[in-house]
Amino acid sequence: MEQLSGQDASFVYLDTPTTPMHIGSVAIYDPSTAPGGFVRFKDILRHIESRLDRSRSFRQKLVRV
Repeated sequence: MEQLSGQDASFVYLDTPTTPMHIGSVAIYDPSTAPGGFVRFKDILRHIESRLDRSRSFRQKLVRV
């Protein structure tokens, strides 16, 4: 177990139903660099899912003590 950083704790404690503190992103994929010349959403999801086990933050749970 490890303590949240100050910034992470701020996001958790300031998050409310009317003031969500989540962050989003946009990624642009160039189909000309993909095998076959096109990118399918299912392929992107499969690629991300295949790497989730390597990312520690996606395996952690928040516990209030």
